[in-house]
Amino acid sequence: MREVRSIRFVLAAALLASAALAGCGGAMRYVSPGTSMAPDANALIVADVDRDTSTTQLNLKVERLPPPDRFGGTSFVAWAKPDGDDWRRVGELSYDAVMQRGELFGASISRTRFDLVISAEGDEYTMEPSPVVVISQDISD
Repeated sequence: MREVRSIRFVLAAALLASAALAGCGGAMRYVSPGTSMAPDANALIVADVDRDTSTTQLNLKVERLPPPDRFGGTSFVAWAKPDGDDWRRVGELSYDAVMQRGELFGASISRTRFDLVISAEGDEYTMEPSPVVVISQDISD
């Protein structure tokens, strides 16, 4: 009988602890499939939201990503579009042609909710994503 009470106590404590941790936030993880432009692509997006400063730090890793020149571009760029705002360039992905992988680590945006896209770009001075979007994900806290 004592063992049953101990198990109940441990289960109750574990549930309370996990509920408390869930309220603290933490990094959100998204696994995003490629769009019709790059159907074999697959992205892992880690969005670490800091509600106190209303910022989100992003880490992106895209696997099975065809080279940007296949789309007429020279690089892949991550973009964010908060509700009712213009597109913001988050950063250029480093691209490994041999591994067909693009990565961007430690990028930051001063919002906690936004649409995120990765597009192939041929012009480093463009102010919005090209129509060649290979990954698209809604980021929301």
